[in-house]
Amino acid sequence: MWTDVKGKTVHDLDAFSAVYIGGGNTFRLLKQFIESHFNEVLKRYAESGESVGAVILGKNIMTCSYMDRNACGLRNFNGLKLLGDYAVWCHYKVGHDPLIKRYRNAFDTPVIALPEETGIAASTSVIRVIGTKPARIFNEDGAVFVSDRFVFKAKNASAHQRSVFLVFATASRLTRRSTRRDPAKQKHLKSTAHNQNIQKQYLQKVSK
Repeated sequence: MWTDVKGKTVHDLDAFSAVYIGGGNTFRLLKQFIESHFNEVLKRYAESGESVGAVILGKNIMTCSYMDRNACGLRNFNGLKLLGDYAVWCHYKVGHDPLIKRYRNAFDTPVIALPEETGIAASTSVIRVIGTKPARIFNEDGAVFVSDRFVFKAKNASAHQRSVFLVFATASRLTRRSTRRDPAKQKHLKSTAHNQNIQKQYLQKVSK
């Protein structure tokens, strides 16, 4: 596991068949990626054809502003745009709908909202919903689609992108603190393990 990506190159990533991006503060994560130029490394890695996942893969990371504080002073909120025009909203709940619509109107950006047990597998041409709960797609025209198997086009995705991206709401980083007496943490770890199993099954399926 890497905790520092400074100086890392595409050649360093060639040793891996996939890259999994854990949770934390999205503003701080993107700031570190920009300062270390790792965002460009990931883009080139995507063009060579491997796997990645998280909010920063979308068009704009301000979808995380309802839960993350921009304490690092980040001013550029552009994501890696590996999902075309779509932004990603993680840890989705129905109560988030007004916030998502406000974001969509403010940034003129369609949103893919993912509950804890849901993810997407994205390639150059399509984005496929995978997991055990449906995703919500908030389009620019105000329409909202709910689907558990819906396949839709990845608008304006890079023509050079040949990867399959797995994007899940729950990060795979486990806390070091005891979770025996904390139901919330137990639920988080259970959801995390479930999502990791779905990712493993999907990777096995697409690699055949």
